[in-house]
Amino acid sequence: MRTRSALLVAVILIAILTSAAYYYTYPRNISKSMPQHELYNITMAVSQEVEEIRNLTFKEQPQIIIVNRSWAVQEWRSSPANLEEAKMWEEIYKLTLFAPPTYNYTKTQEAVKASWIAATSGNKMYIIEENFKETGDTAYRVIAHELTHILQKHYFDPSYPSTLDGRLAITALIEGDADLTADIYCIKHNITIHKIRSLPLDDPPMALGYFPYVYGDKFVEFLYNTGGWELVNEAYNKPPLSTEQIMHPKKYLIYEKPKKVSITIAKGYQIIHRDTMGEFYVYLLIGTHLGADEASSVAEGWEGDTLVFLKNSTHEAVIWKTLWESEKDAREFYGAMRAIIEKTKRNIPHSILPPSCRLMEVRFCLQALKRSNWGLNYDSEIYN
Repeated sequence: MRTRSALLVAVILIAILTSAAYYYTYPRNISKSMPQHELYNITMAVSQEVEEIRNLTFKEQPQIIIVNRSWAVQEWRSSPANLEEAKMWEEIYKLTLFAPPTYNYTKTQEAVKASWIAATSGNKMYIIEENFKETGDTAYRVIAHELTHILQKHYFDPSYPSTLDGRLAITALIEGDADLTADIYCIKHNITIHKIRSLPLDDPPMALGYFPYVYGDKFVEFLYNTGGWELVNEAYNKPPLSTEQIMHPKKYLIYEKPKKVSITIAKGYQIIHRDTMGEFYVYLLIGTHLGADEASSVAEGWEGDTLVFLKNSTHEAVIWKTLWESEKDAREFYGAMRAIIEKTKRNIPHSILPPSCRLMEVRFCLQALKRSNWGLNYDSEIYN
């Protein structure tokens, strides 16, 4: 009996050691000649460690799909609907002085997709083989990050709000969670952490896309240090509502909500889009033109906003109404917007209404039929 028991223990021990060898000794040096089956093995090994770090188990095994760069560019190209939405945002960015008249938002988006190393959709993880093999040890971090997204889908499946401000906030939670998991993985294996740490203020639309990584990283780290993974998990049931809550995590803990702002539109105009831009949009707008210090000082007084993009038979226009914590904050934003308009010398008809208590409106307009000549005419009806 003792011999049989000893044999059983030996078999179990060998199984454990074999598993551990698979788990920890997969190749560390990624080369361009590495076969696809080895990439798959690496991914499976990383997935086990992601489960350990996050203390969550995959409900089904992730499906790993290895593709090449040309496939990714072709398959992930923007649909006609996405292109139309991108053009709308390009107009909004230009009208709010967020981007210059020559900015091509669609081109920027497509370039970003071509540089991806991996991406997830539901339970599938796509690895772009060339990009993966050219990245070195950073590829391990990317795998850990993307596998965390699959865990998030299995356990939380977060929904996205309809506003820009709300979408950036929930995306910051999602990306910050994945970043922290990937960072812990890298620290465990002594892998140098390469990630987005700063904002490209010379390219505000691109910087918007960086927000979930730069600020989400700090936000989730704050939650983790405050209440561990339990608090991070709870955040999916009580999601952050605004970029303000992400930028100032203590406001999330007390769940300080943005205030609603109403706008009255004159007859004859069709609303194309209505949105809340948020504190971070204000920060980027001011930071791009007047510097980060000025942006931080002004943006932190933000309390709510509504933007509408509208048109009639000849014109497109933006009305952006903001609410501030104090009249002083409103006047600071008023002064910053006037300085930006003066600095850019953009020939867009505009109206900046001086603060009424804590409310302030900024309105821009361009003649849609003559887009190459910004601001030739405008309909004064919406400015009365």
